Amino acid sequence: MAIVRRTTRREFLAAGASVVPAAALLSACSRPRDAGENAPEAGPLVTRTLGRTGLRLPIVSIGSAYEAGIVSAALDAGLTYVHTSGSYADQNHERMLNRVFRGRPRDSFLVGSSPDFPEYRVEGGGPSEDLGTRSDASTIAPFCEGSLRRLGLAHLDVYFLASINDPATVLHEPYMKA
Repeated sequence: MAIVRRTTRREFLAAGASVVPAAALLSACSRPRDAGENAPEAGPLVTRTLGRTGLRLPIVSIGSAYEAGIVSAALDAGLTYVHTSGSYADQNHERMLNRVFRGRPRDSFLVGSSPDFPEYRVEGGGPSEDLGTRSDASTIAPFCEGSLRRLGLAHLDVYFLASINDPATVLHEPYMKA
């Protein structure tokens, strides 16, 4: 008698959730770059307003892809938001994005970045803990300036102060001033 293990609802949803973004990206990457009049008509990009900022961000974006061709194809396919960080690939991710962004109108894409506080590391790769107020806020502006240099951009559209779980961290005055 064989014992059959049934997939749980959670396992099924997790497996499906990992397939959908991959299929969408592969579909976008497989489309010809210059199809001219024969290009399939794309639907409108769905966006949401980011809090009270007035900034409209797409609900689909691309993050830490380490291949310029993937990011370029995503932008060509209509994605408009790219997230990066100086902590990705020892700052080489930002340099790669610089090459992707060159020649593109700056108003055709949005860029968000987050800091790499050297004194903040989560041991063991577990769930991230709250950044707290122990990081040196004076490193935020130089971090942004370094990112802008590596990206070859004049401004970031979004700056994320990541790993925030406690409202006191969000309202920490040195972070707000930075």
